[in-house]
Amino acid sequence: MGNDFAEMTSTNEMLEMVWKIRKAMQTGWNEVVNLYESDPIAHETKVNRSGYTALHVAVADGQEDIVEKLVNLIIKTKQNNELEAKSSSTSTTTRAAPEIKNKNGNIVPLRIGNQKGNTPLHLAASIGNLRMCQTIAAVDSRFLLEIKNDAGETPLFLAALHGKKDVFLYLNSILPKHPTTFEATRSFRRDNGDTILHCAINGEYLDLAFLIITLHEELANSFNKDGKTPLHTLASKPSAFKSASNFGKWKTIVYKCIFVEKLKKKCHDGQTSSRSLKDGGDNNHKIYPENYTALVRFFDVLWELAMVGM
Repeated sequence: MGNDFAEMTSTNEMLEMVWKIRKAMQTGWNEVVNLYESDPIAHETKVNRSGYTALHVAVADGQEDIVEKLVNLIIKTKQNNELEAKSSSTSTTTRAAPEIKNKNGNIVPLRIGNQKGNTPLHLAASIGNLRMCQTIAAVDSRFLLEIKNDAGETPLFLAALHGKKDVFLYLNSILPKHPTTFEATRSFRRDNGDTILHCAINGEYLDLAFLIITLHEELANSFNKDGKTPLHTLASKPSAFKSASNFGKWKTIVYKCIFVEKLKKKCHDGQTSSRSLKDGGDNNHKIYPENYTALVRFFDVLWELAMVGM
């Protein structure tokens, strides 16, 4: 009976907080900041059917200054709780979120996922907001970078998936240094086996794909659950080549390169081929897209790495 009453009280408090946060949002973001400061229960309260906390909403809305203020208030609450624990005081002057920090030492409100399992850092990474990523990740990077959403995607993975190069480079730079390649690449895969390289190629973010190969060349030979390598993914993207109608020859070449063990790679003069490939030798009849030179360079590197792994 006592437990039922406690649960009912907790539920009522949460519903009341949802109403308070929604009302504050209608008034303005500064009211939400005030609510975060006065009542830490707001830090963990989900305010809509998508499972967003106020911090999720602020990130999705691109409110950089507000995100910084909310994160700072979450940190402040954690610090206050730690001081209270040390002093072993039985009296409290402010209400503290009961699980502001769990037994592992990480800050719970920053780890809360929405209905798809995306934390605020996941959202910031997917929209490519570097400042918000820095604000959030700097607090609890060791744990936040390892969290996967319901599809098995880390924040870094989402940055690659959506072609957010600056955010990807930042998150990659603060990844924990793993002792083995296997452990490191777990952060670069989602549940269907796709790696960040598969996704960058699939999205035709060729500059990012080239960077990924430079930083993590072991991914060049990675397979997803369908048995496809990044090279297979590249071969399946006709829009990345000069035209869909001419893709047949390139696709044939790519697949022959994959399955023929002893095929010698032709050497090309980079400067000459770049110009001829880009404009077809006739500026008035351009048949190659602007990113074709990057595609040739990328394919060259990807093919070379794939041959090493065969």
